[in-house]
Amino acid sequence: MTFAIITPALIVGAFAERMKFSAVVVFTVLWSLLVYYPVCHAVWGGPGSVFGDLLGVKDFAGGIVVHITAGVAALVTCLYVGCRVDATLEPHNLVLTAAGTGMLWVGWFGFNGGSAGEASPLAARALLNS
Repeated sequence: MTFAIITPALIVGAFAERMKFSAVVVFTVLWSLLVYYPVCHAVWGGPGSVFGDLLGVKDFAGGIVVHITAGVAALVTCLYVGCRVDATLEPHNLVLTAAGTGMLWVGWFGFNGGSAGEASPLAARALLNS
């Protein structure tokens, strides 16, 4: 469920401030049901899953399920929504931007290393590759 909650946040960054909140909620619900959950089942569905079991795909830490689906959805949605009307947005608060980047960085390393499920050489390789 953590993946299912965080993946739409990756997509929303592509069209932030260009859609009403109600449209974002509808988009998130429909995208989750029509795209995320079927792909999630195809990759991580266990015995009989199309990618995971039948094709032998290893999706460590959500590379396919999270990043590919979010990237394609963000690109398609950006193309549909179009360019920003007001492209003169100024940066707001450098301190909060740095703090958010730091939290994201710590979370990213913890998430990728933690996907191994234990402190092991696999977790170390995930941290090194991250």
